[in-house]
Amino acid sequence: MDCCLVVYHPYRPLTQYVSDLGLESEQSILPIAWRIVNDNLRTDVSLMYPPYLIALAAIHMACVIQQKDCRQWFAELSVDMERVLEITREILQLYDLWKSYDEKAEIHVLLTKCPKPQVRPSSTTPAHTPSPRPSQESWYWAIRYHVIVRYLIEERGKVYVRCLTNEESNL
Repeated sequence: MDCCLVVYHPYRPLTQYVSDLGLESEQSILPIAWRIVNDNLRTDVSLMYPPYLIALAAIHMACVIQQKDCRQWFAELSVDMERVLEITREILQLYDLWKSYDEKAEIHVLLTKCPKPQVRPSSTTPAHTPSPRPSQESWYWAIRYHVIVRYLIEERGKVYVRCLTNEESNL
């Protein structure tokens, strides 16, 4: 199946909107809103909403964080504020997930879901003595498990671990 997905990022509308806010707000609002847009890329918000609404939601959150009153500016834009607040709620759910997720507590459960490597029995003939150094195969499994544990998929506010098969991992 051959397909192409084009996703437009909200950085350009973000810079344009912040410059429209005014020079005194630009220095404090833009860096915070930029970080919020970066964090939003870990959700599916950029696939569900147009970039200009995501930029407006990031500016709205940055204004709340900086305690700046931008209600008049948002009223002049004549955009659907309900959709902007919907995006804001989605991003806030991501931050709530980050606060409550404890990797150390959940790593044991994640590791038990991954398949264990099949160890081949070593030869017991006197001509073949095992090497004290690990074989290439054991290094392969160590690297493979590192990749599997790091392969986290975020999906709608829940974190799932997907254990790769040999065909999927391409190691």
